[in-house]
Amino acid sequence: MLTDADRALPGGTRTRLIVEPAVAVSLSVLPDEDPDHAAAVSAGSGIPEELLRRHGARVRQTHRRANVVVLDVPEARQAALERDLRAAGFRARPPKPVYALLDESVPAMHVPAMWTAGWLGAKARIAIVDTGAYRHADFADRIAAARDFTGHRGQDDVGHGTHVAGIAAGAGRRYRGVAPGATLVIAKALSATGGTEDTVLAAMSWVSRESVDVINLSLGGPGDPRDPLSREVDALAAEGTLVCVAAGNAGPGPGTIGSPGCAAGAITVGATGKD
Repeated sequence: MLTDADRALPGGTRTRLIVEPAVAVSLSVLPDEDPDHAAAVSAGSGIPEELLRRHGARVRQTHRRANVVVLDVPEARQAALERDLRAAGFRARPPKPVYALLDESVPAMHVPAMWTAGWLGAKARIAIVDTGAYRHADFADRIAAARDFTGHRGQDDVGHGTHVAGIAAGAGRRYRGVAPGATLVIAKALSATGGTEDTVLAAMSWVSRESVDVINLSLGGPGDPRDPLSREVDALAAEGTLVCVAAGNAGPGPGTIGSPGCAAGAITVGATGKD
């Protein structure tokens, strides 16, 4: 249990650390959801509470599928805490950056033929993990839930997420998405300048609780098939969720697909040629 003294942490600029414990993380706890529970899950995975207190750190979130704990720590103590955690046998590092990515062409995929056959996605729930989405008329009342994980009040400050949501499920008179009858769940994990893997992990964990059929991730960053984002995607896919991820904009050479597009369980999508 966190004490009042534990909560009275040093002020100033704070940052985050990703910790990968050897003991399995038992539960996913989202940011600000239940600090005491998150701390208990972290302790259960073997991360010493006394070590966190000494550095003024607190547990921000935990992720069962990715098997990571995200710590919030004063910036001035980050390097020392990272060093001490590694000395204690934990993998610890700052979150990696994640960037928004986008390629599209509904007609090139012969989607109108699916509409004609009556496949409009009316019973599907699609999660868009991106920069958020405006409540545009093309979505009508089909945004069932939305949550911000960036601290930017949920606004789509660049339009990328709104565009992606439109490609997935827009139902305008002039432009239609792939599944114009689908319900949307919107998670803002990126701002105009991108984000970090901890915000994407939190968003993915949250949308998985919203009974979605598909998770769209038009985003990516440095990583590999064994990193936390890829592990999260693989676990979600194993549970029966379809996870679609952008291949990125760095191709076409070998090794240019970042994380989580390199996850074994992802349906990784590149560009579509007009011919």
